[in-house]
Amino acid sequence: IFKTEFHRLDMRYDHDTPRGHLRVAATLGVENSIAGSSVTQHTGVAASSVGVRAEGEERLSPEMKLRYGADTVLYHYSIDTGTDPAAELRALYPERNDVMIGAYGDVIWKASPRVEVVPGLRTDVFTSRLAPGAIPAGQSALGSMSSATASVGLEPRLATRVAATSKVTWISTFGVAHQPPSLFVPIPGLTLGRLDTGLQTSLQASQGAEIDLPLDFKLTSTVF
Repeated sequence: IFKTEFHRLDMRYDHDTPRGHLRVAATLGVENSIAGSSVTQHTGVAASSVGVRAEGEERLSPEMKLRYGADTVLYHYSIDTGTDPAAELRALYPERNDVMIGAYGDVIWKASPRVEVVPGLRTDVFTSRLAPGAIPAGQSALGSMSSATASVGLEPRLATRVAATSKVTWISTFGVAHQPPSLFVPIPGLTLGRLDTGLQTSLQASQGAEIDLPLDFKLTSTVF
């Protein structure tokens, strides 16, 4: 009646530099979900992905550390509706190639013995291109749809750690995040192909406290 699965293979190479660390990695993935009990009455979605990334950190001074990275992922999505054309389903989950490219950096700055500030910025470019014949442009059952679309997300972030006392530290964070349109519940392979409607955006903030307890125990509480 229903089947879902995903698999990942991640390969990493780590290298220590005179002032920090560097990692280069690649990830291969496959995922799929199928609903239905017969050859003619079923819906199957599948995705395969190839991703590469590089990330590193360098000590700029005793009070400052730089962290940086870049990554790119290629996804190929496909859908199988048996003998039923299912135009609306194909409009939501068309066969396509999505590419995501991102770069980020932040600085861990020890402003004083009691205060640590971490400003950061990430930029992502999301692109989507329909496979030939997936859905004729402008003929989607759910409205017009471009054969190729692209969106850019700019994501500033800020975190602070303030030692209120020798045993209590306040931790505050704020950030902006983007992602392509998605379902409320993540299902392998089932990703909406509606990048032309824009990105999902969230504003995220949290406030927490870290308290040192006896016997090397630590209590952390966060509201977000």
